[in-house]
Amino acid sequence: MKTVIVFDTDDEEGMRNAFKIVDHLASQYLNQRLRAMTPSEIRFGRIEFIKMMRAFSKHITAVQKKDPKAEVNGLRFNKQYADKIWGEKRMEVLK
Repeated sequence: MKTVIVFDTDDEEGMRNAFKIVDHLASQYLNQRLRAMTPSEIRFGRIEFIKMMRAFSKHITAVQKKDPKAEVNGLRFNKQYADKIWGEKRMEVLK
């Protein structure tokens, strides 16, 4: 089977869809995924994770010094920091 896929660099949504199609075909015919390092599948090692935890700890300390009443135990605070880190990791993957 031959398939021709157009990868139009002027169409961002089309590029994403073309990538999904190629990933699906690779999965079906090669038993291998192309999505190993897509933004939805960010990976990091143990040492990098430890460094992230240390940075988060420093962030908590800095926020508490700035505002002693800051709620650092809440889900919102933790989610905001996680979103920041996740965004940075996504940008690394996209480079």
